[in-house]
Amino acid sequence: MMKNDIILISIMFLASIILARNTQAKGVARDAKADQVMRRMSDFLSSLDSVNVTATFDVKAKEGGRNTFLKYDYGLSISRPRNFSLTPLESSLERSVDWYHPFSIKVNESNSSVYLIEKNKYIELPPPKSLSELSRSDQIGTFLYIMFLGAEDIIKGTISDRPYDHLMENAIASEYIGIEPLDGADAHHIRVDRIGDAWDLWIAAGENSVPVKLMLDTSEIDWASKEAGKAESERSIAIQFRDWMFNPTLKDEDFVFIPTDQSEKTHSFFGHKTHPTVSQEATEFKLRKLDGSEVNLGAHLGKDIVVLEFWASWCGPCIKSLPAILKIVGEYRDRGVVFYAVNKGESISAVQRFVNRSQLDLNVILDERGKVCKEYGVSGIPHTVIIDQNGNIRSVHVGLRHNLATDLRDVLDEISAKSSLPENQYE
Repeated sequence: MMKNDIILISIMFLASIILARNTQAKGVARDAKADQVMRRMSDFLSSLDSVNVTATFDVKAKEGGRNTFLKYDYGLSISRPRNFSLTPLESSLERSVDWYHPFSIKVNESNSSVYLIEKNKYIELPPPKSLSELSRSDQIGTFLYIMFLGAEDIIKGTISDRPYDHLMENAIASEYIGIEPLDGADAHHIRVDRIGDAWDLWIAAGENSVPVKLMLDTSEIDWASKEAGKAESERSIAIQFRDWMFNPTLKDEDFVFIPTDQSEKTHSFFGHKTHPTVSQEATEFKLRKLDGSEVNLGAHLGKDIVVLEFWASWCGPCIKSLPAILKIVGEYRDRGVVFYAVNKGESISAVQRFVNRSQLDLNVILDERGKVCKEYGVSGIPHTVIIDQNGNIRSVHVGLRHNLATDLRDVLDEISAKSSLPENQYE
């Protein structure tokens, strides 16, 4: 893998936050008081035509006896119906790590730009039709994930036209903890347990019902990491808001990215190269499912299109991408697409715990000894393999990609139309 690939995976691995989107939770137990407070916040935020606020991103971690920290302020501005700006305030950066690479994001009615400051590179994306569409964009969402290491849903919820629906979409349970003092003012403390993760949210108790702080709970991913034999770790990942300005007058140019003569426009920040297994014949294997039954890949080769997703429950980027892949595969099921989530070397108990908690409809098979991973050239995860009806590997996707959904649909469209030319997207 390229150096930048390793950096990106390291960023996401440190985040170690499981995010599952575009799926529905079952049996949601919502606390009435928590629901009331969150809906009030949602109504207030969605009533604002424009907003300026500073969001402080704060990470503290202890892994293998080493303490690390990262703290960065971002200026967030929105102007409805679809202007959005998120810009790091560079003088605020405090860190003991060198892997963090902040982005600047500018969105207006004409285009969307994501600027990687330290590399002086930028990409352009189609503009959203609304801020709600932006808040659910896989493309922008991936960069927000990299910037906020899993805590970005409070950013996306803040800019959405329907913050409550966005924040509670994957809720399993909510609890109202009570009113607590925070930064010299009272705040409602709410706990939300979601598919694959949990967070504590503090909402201002005064007239202006805005989010004050969100803190992620990483206990499940920490447990999975320890169960997998990795070094014990403790993490604190939070976003705190301050200096709210309601309905300020904002200029159109505040939402426009202006490159310098030295800025380089690119299609990807992390490069492309061809995975060595593309165009090769897929290796047959037999692996167990969680219920003990056996899956024989050979039964599908030469007949079905097979999508293999190599993953682990301790891998934040894996769990972030799983719901998107499940959604896409579901769209192509009637075209003969079969999906297997190939777990990389975890115990049955760890996998079953994740499946039970996440409530994702995963078709899990267990590569307990890592033999299949080795045969398919899997090093970093997530690692997606698409096998065509002739039993040949047509596409490989490695890592969390901002254009994952588009790329997968393009490849599946082509394969399901019985095209014979190989496609590859390996980052």
